[in-house]
Amino acid sequence: MLKGAVLAGGLGKRLRPLTDFVPKPLLFVGGKTMLGHALSALQAVGIGEVAVVVSPHTADAVRRSVEGIRGPRVMFYSQEKPMGTADAVHALSGFLAKGDRVLVVSSDVTLNVPSLSALLAADSEGDWDASVLGVKVSDPSKYGVLVSDGRKLVEVVEKPKRWVGDLINSGVYVLSERAVRMAGDVRLSERGEREVTDVFSELSKEGRAQVVPEANPSWWHDVGSLPQLLAANRYYLERGEGLDEGYVPAGKSRATPEGGKVVGPSYVSEGASVRGRVGPYATLEAGVSVGEGATVSDSVLMRGSSVEAGREVEVVVAAPRAVVEEDVRGEAARPILVVRYDRTARGADGPPPRARSSRAEPMARGSELSRGSPDRT
Repeated sequence: MLKGAVLAGGLGKRLRPLTDFVPKPLLFVGGKTMLGHALSALQAVGIGEVAVVVSPHTADAVRRSVEGIRGPRVMFYSQEKPMGTADAVHALSGFLAKGDRVLVVSSDVTLNVPSLSALLAADSEGDWDASVLGVKVSDPSKYGVLVSDGRKLVEVVEKPKRWVGDLINSGVYVLSERAVRMAGDVRLSERGEREVTDVFSELSKEGRAQVVPEANPSWWHDVGSLPQLLAANRYYLERGEGLDEGYVPAGKSRATPEGGKVVGPSYVSEGASVRGRVGPYATLEAGVSVGEGATVSDSVLMRGSSVEAGREVEVVVAAPRAVVEEDVRGEAARPILVVRYDRTARGADGPPPRARSSRAEPMARGSELSRGSPDRT
């Protein structure tokens, strides 16, 4: 039986300080959380049973996020202490029966349904224990590089210091039940983690791992930086797949009940208030407020954040309950993250801890800006 799995147990260190306030799988991008996009993609390729691997720190929030949503049947498996991708994969051992296979996707990456379907088709054509979707990137030194002979995987080189190729592990792969069990035997790497690529390498020695190269990898984004988060937002908004009535497609616009305007492609959640102009490429989570005369484009405003009247916001990510009190314009390679909270907007559980931010630039009345690192992928 084919099942699905989403690896959602990482701590999101690359996206701090944003992930100090919202778990990485619950980053709201392009009309859904990253986890929501993953579940939708798995359902779209016919998978009805999905395991989500979580960490103890974020398990409750992640569970709540899928309550009541339509989609595949979801079960949760916890890593007691996140120790890498092989550790997360091994957590699936109790999810699979003998003979089962599992399509594994990372909650860090964008997904493309036709590419998932092509991977499954290639996996069904042979007797493989691992079928890995490979994508080409401009800087492979940050990833596990797949070295192959035709389709047959020869080895995986983790974060190579010298050139060995540019086809990398995309974070999407099909594994047999045997491969999942093998993940429990992986030793700690120099980084102190257990890498699933070590499972691929072991299987390659037996000739039982294949690489399925993606012909058009432009859809793939590793959401580990602010530039890539906004690239993922643009990608999902352009496609608009599986989004509800909050979605406005490209070339269309819509008036809001508050007298504002939404220009597509954009997504405005139920419960958000728009008195200004939003879009194109804007995503507003529930509870967001955009004041009269304000403009927001190429940006993601997370739950409860607000833009004051008359302000211009472009290439920005606003953390939950952040208040944008002056004009903020980022650049494609260096978006701006608004990370400090409105101290008067305390929820029942009080405000989250204050964000840590390098390169902080003070705004009026206590907001804070942080420029994202340039994207190098």
